[in-house]
Parts: sequence; C-alpha cells; structure tokens
Amino acid sequence: MKLYKFLSVTAICAAFTTVHGENLAAGKRFVYEQRPTYHLTTDANDPMDLTDGKSRNDDIWFYKESVGWYGGAYYSFYVDLGKRVSIDKVRIHMAQGHGGVHYPVRLLMLAGHQPDKMTIVCDMIAVNRNIIPPYENGRHRMWLESKNHKAFKARYVKFIVFPEQDTTYFFTDEIEVLSGPANAPVLFTDRAFKGNTAGFINFMRLEKRLNQDAAQLRQNAALAGSNFNVTQLADQLLKNQQNLTLLKDNTDFPVNQAQIELAKANQQIMSQAGLSGIVMWSAVRWDVFTSFQYPQDDPSCYDLVMSAGESRNMALNFTNADPAEKTVRFKVNSPFPAKVMRGVSNADARNFFNSNRLVELRAENGFYALKLLPGESVQIFLKVAAPANAAPGTYTVTATLDNGTKKEYKIAIGHLKFPAELSTLYGTWDYLNAPRCHEQVVDQSNLARAMQLIRDYQMNLSWGHETALPRVTPDMFDSNDDLVKPLDFTKFDQWLKNMPGFRRYALFGGGNLKSRLNTGFEPLQNRERFMTRLTNYLNAIARHIENDLKMDVSNFMLHFIDEASTPEQKATLAAWCLAITRAASPSGRHFISYGNPFPARHEIYAYPEIDMYQPSNSACSREVIMQLMSINSIRRSNGEFGLYSCANRFTERDAYIYCGGTFRLGFLFDNYVGSSFWNLATAPRDICDFNYSGRYFSPWYFRGDEIFISRQYEAIWEGREDYEYLNLLKIITEKLIADNHSMAFEAGKLIADIRQELIHELSTATNDTSLWITPKKRDVADIHRRKIWLLMEKVFASNPEYFSQTNWK
Repeated sequence: MKLYKFLSVTAICAAFTTVHGENLAAGKRFVYEQRPTYHLTTDANDPMDLTDGKSRNDDIWFYKESVGWYGGAYYSFYVDLGKRVSIDKVRIHMAQGHGGVHYPVRLLMLAGHQPDKMTIVCDMIAVNRNIIPPYENGRHRMWLESKNHKAFKARYVKFIVFPEQDTTYFFTDEIEVLSGPANAPVLFTDRAFKGNTAGFINFMRLEKRLNQDAAQLRQNAALAGSNFNVTQLADQLLKNQQNLTLLKDNTDFPVNQAQIELAKANQQIMSQAGLSGIVMWSAVRWDVFTSFQYPQDDPSCYDLVMSAGESRNMALNFTNADPAEKTVRFKVNSPFPAKVMRGVSNADARNFFNSNRLVELRAENGFYALKLLPGESVQIFLKVAAPANAAPGTYTVTATLDNGTKKEYKIAIGHLKFPAELSTLYGTWDYLNAPRCHEQVVDQSNLARAMQLIRDYQMNLSWGHETALPRVTPDMFDSNDDLVKPLDFTKFDQWLKNMPGFRRYALFGGGNLKSRLNTGFEPLQNRERFMTRLTNYLNAIARHIENDLKMDVSNFMLHFIDEASTPEQKATLAAWCLAITRAASPSGRHFISYGNPFPARHEIYAYPEIDMYQPSNSACSREVIMQLMSINSIRRSNGEFGLYSCANRFTERDAYIYCGGTFRLGFLFDNYVGSSFWNLATAPRDICDFNYSGRYFSPWYFRGDEIFISRQYEAIWEGREDYEYLNLLKIITEKLIADNHSMAFEAGKLIADIRQELIHELSTATNDTSLWITPKKRDVADIHRRKIWLLMEKVFASNPEYFSQTNWK
C-alpha cells in the first residue's frame, strides 16, 4: 500500500463554476461501509434512499426515505457511477435541529476510479462554513455543494462524515452528482490514498500526530536555544510509511517509530541545552503535559495551603535527557498519607498524548520505578491527604531521586477542618440495568472496584435509566383514572440494590418515554386526565419507595423531558412538573422535579416550575454561562440550580475547565447544589483510539476487569473541594457584613474579584474553553483557594464562632 501527501488538494485546485448538469447518481445504489443504525430511518431501501429524487423540507430523521447513523466516530459510504464520468460538483441534502442533531464537523467528499483508491476533493463543511447556521438557532435544512475544485473525471464518489462529537448523529436524504464538461481531466490519481477507510482515517490521525509532535519539538528547540532542524526530520519520517505504522494495538506512548525518533531528537535538544540524565521538575498539574514535555520548573508549585481533612494533588515531572533508556527511581517522604499515580499518555482525536489516565504506582524497597525512552517525559500525580486531626503548622513533602536530587513541597495546614462530606451533588448514569444502551463495561467482574471509586470520590447522586421505570399502559387505569393494576418494580428495585447509599436518586424518562409511560392521554390534548393518571402512577411509586423500601421519597428526582425548546414542549414540561408536584408518599413526602432542558436565551425558558433546573453548560462558554446566570436570577427563590455536562470523547476535555470548572461555576449561581456528568459506564474496554469508532463519555479508563481514574475524575473532586472554599467565603462574608466587621470590605471585594475571574476564564478567542487545545492559565483555582484560606485564617483568629454553624469545624 503506497501513501502520498494528498491533504492539500483543495488548496491547489482553482475555483470552477458551471451550470448544474445531469444528476449522474440518480437511481444508483449507495454502499454503506457502516450499516445505518438510526431506528426511525433504517429500512431495506436505504441503498436507494439517497438517489430516489426525494428530499424533505423538515426534520428528515423521522422518515424512512432518509438514512441515519448514531453512535460512531465516523461514517463512510460511496456510489459507483458505472463508468468514468465528468463531474462538475456534488450536492448533499441534510438537516439539523431539535434533539442534538447537528451538522457534521467534517464531511469529506472523495472521488476516484477504484473504491479503495480515492482522492480528497473537498471538505463540504469547511467550504460552506459561512452559510451553515449554528445549532442553537433552531431547525434548518439545506443543500451543501462541493466548492473550490475544477471539474474532473472519476467513477466513484465517496463521503466520509465526522459527526459533531457530543452527539454523533448524522442524517441525509438525497445526494446529487452533477455532470461536468466533456473535457474535464482525470482526477488526481497520483495523489490518491490506496486502502480501506479505516486505514485512511488512521493515516490521517497518525500524520496529524507526527505534525503535532513536531510542533512541540520546535517549541522545545526555541526554549533550549537549539538549532535542531525539526521540520527536516519530520519530512524525512513522513516519506516512509513504516515510520507511521502502529507498533502495537494501543495508544500508549510510543505509538510508532516516528515517535521514537522524535523523542531521540528531543533528547538531543535537551542535551544542547546542557541537560543530562533524569531531570525532575514541577509545574501546574492541570496544564497540558505531553510525552515530549520540556523541563520548566515553576517555583510556585512547591508552596501549598491546605485544611485538615483535605487532599491535594501535586505534579512531579521527569524527563530522560540521556541518550539511552533509563529507569527513574524515586522515593516520597510525606508526613501524611500519599498516593503516587503515573499519568499515562493517550491519543484522542483532539488531545494527543496529554497524560490523562492515572495508574497508581507501588513502591518496592521504598522506591517507585518507571522506565523512560531517550527524550521521553512523564508526569506523576502526588496526592497528599491531610488527616482530620492534623495540627496547624507547616509540613514538608519530599521527592528524592536515587542520585540524591530532591524537590520539597511546603504545605501550610490551617486551623479549619475541611468538611468530611462534600456539600455538592455529583451525579452520573447507572447503565447496569440497560445493557442495550451503549457499552456494558461495568459488570460483576469490576462492580466492587467501581463502587469503591464511587464511594472514595463521594459520588452521591445516581441517575437511573428509563428501564428502571415501571411500565404503565392505559388498561392499568379504570374509568376514574385510578391505577388498578400493580406496577412491576423488578428493574426499579434492582437499580437501587446495585446503587445503595446515595444522597439522591434521579429517574430519567429517556427516549422511549411514551411507550414506557403510556397513560392513554397526551399532556396538551387532555391535560387534566393526563396529569391525574400520571399523579396516580407516581403515587404508586412513592408508596413503594416509602412503605416497601423504607426510603425517603424527597430524595428522588424525576426528569422526563430533554430540550424543551418550543412553547409546546415547555407546556408539556409544565404538565409533567405539575403532576410531580401533586404526587406524594403516604407520609406526605414529594418528589423533586428536575430537568436539563434547552439552554435558555429568553425569560420564557426560565423554567420556574422545575424544582431543580440543571441545564447543560455546553462547552463552558462565557455566552452560555452569562445566559444561565440571567435566567436563574428570575427563578423562584427556593428553586435549586445545578449544571449538567455531556461530552463524547470525555478525556479530550480540559480537566481544569470542563470538569473542575463546572463545580467552581456554581459560585456564580444562587441555590447551586451540584453537577452531573454523563456518564460512568459508556466506554470501551482496552481502548485503542486509532481503531475505535464508537463513543465514550466515562471519566474512567477500562482495561479488562480493571478500572483506572483520569485527570478528569481527579479534577471533578478538586472542583468540589474548590466549591467548599468558595461557599465558605460567601457564608462568612454575609456574617461579616451583618456585623459591620472590619474585614467585611476585604471579603466582599474578594468575592467580586473571584466572580469576575471565573467569568473571564470562560472567554477565549475560539470559545473552545472546554478543550485541552485552548491555551489558558490553569492555576487560578489554586490562587483563589490560597486567598480564601488566608482570609479565613484571619477571620478565625478574631471570630472562631463564625464557623460553628458551617460544615467547617
């Protein structure tokens, strides 16, 4: 298989325009390399649906005449035009809108003379970017045309679709291939890729991997003052396909020979800067850390503040500046319990080798050990937990190499005791009852480990999937709308048995709500009878929870509608919420209604009828958060507020902003109770990113029966710790102001400054604040924590009684 540099085809093709010609694809069959999977559109006629001349001007994902996919990282399909023909342009009809259906991120149109030898003609999303509306602007449907290329001759036309990463839907209902002039040239066969689509995509990823590694090395050379020609080396490596071939079926460093050679170059760059042997240094733990990281020590990282009962992560970094492979051997001396975890590099689509997966190391004879290739860097997360009885004072944690080199971390412990139980809710899905949904990576083989992690990290809200809801049908009610047939609580009880001891439980209706909860009436057509029957159904569930399970109904949250983005949907949501309000247990306890409906832009979407409003904070953009702050200000005063995050390829997300920051943002909202992430269980086992085409949402990594945490999971914990400090500042400031205390102004100013800085963190040039690829300052939370800690120590010295009614003791 021969590979060529071909990804710049559109740049070298001049613009060409002719009138629309004959549709050469009419009546031709499409070949789908991934079977269409969306249930409402899939049928036996899918191969002909894209060339039957029928396109709809509405939500095409509801109709069998369309073709749809769900759950993949990419989709590919092609048409055989029967012979080599002249092609002017290609058109494809798509739609986006309600329910998370986005236009794709990329839509590559390729052509060639064999189905396994194709040339990229254009990215139909990139060339039409200026006319594609944002998802938030509602439903849209449109024809997209290929642009910026000359007419050409080819037999096959192929599409590779990269869906929007957080939803992975893709729908189309018609494709046209329009004829061009007879004198069009044969397509650029000398720039074709020969191989299957998976191989093509892997090559694209590996080429991108090499280019990103080379960019990192160019930065390193600049820092070192080296004249090493990184570009020349990268070009040489690209000429040989074997350099880019995976060494093994995983994505731990190194993935191929090119990375080994680049690591050697990194060693030479460090050597030219006078570095040798194993270099140890520390830096901001949430910053991007790659396997080619250049040593840059940050003195501020060695001076920390903590409260008794609190845990803190510190970054300890090593690089091998020696021309031979070396084993790093180091020991840690700590006055408090310490956990040593290695950050293992993983390659994601937008987050290559960013040291995400955390694997705990075990000491032998007092030393931890790990091997490094020449030029390779590695990060250690050193997690220190101060016990609740730790006395105030300054303590030292020391990391020592076997050659005697030391790094010392100073930790100041204050007078306050960190809360034993975090006040924020942290919730995620339980898919153990729904094996048909996505992956089934938590089972009896690793359930004990999963529950241990859940308890260790105080995950205290369990979301039950729709299959936990007892099914109800119209025949189960009498003419007075009373529920006269018993409900089947088998799945409901199984969920609670699997997930014992949570502070709250949440039940979600899901996509099959109408079939599972069929009362016989619609909420808008016959509102009262719908609500009466739903209330009676919920009364039966409340009775079972209280009488049979001996649990508190007021700890159960109910959510049945996503994205209430129209007045009709909002009215439906209101009817559901009113029925939830009417329902009660025998002792008079009520359910909590909660929802994560469409992000609000207008007052009509304030959702005051929901007890707990938990909208998605999207990509943590400033625009969305400011809108949510405005909407929450007009909700009723006793309405709880939370944030909900749902992102495919979860480990690509910036742990500092997307995970920890989600909880810190709670400081901007009244009545904030916590955040939820979707989810723990949707993930592959033994993931190889280059070969895996599915979805994963989990902040955990799975390998066989093992479960490993990630920087994202640690960041969720630290974000919740940050919130405890922020919330304490708010409570104590209110007391200072009420007493006209001399420190009231200082405390109020600190609150104002922190709020402003939290909002500022969300503002970037690209607004992709949730991705690692966006440069940002990631130690602001530590700075805030130190400022609050210093102020609280001052207040404690003069007024210790202020803290007696808080959860800080």
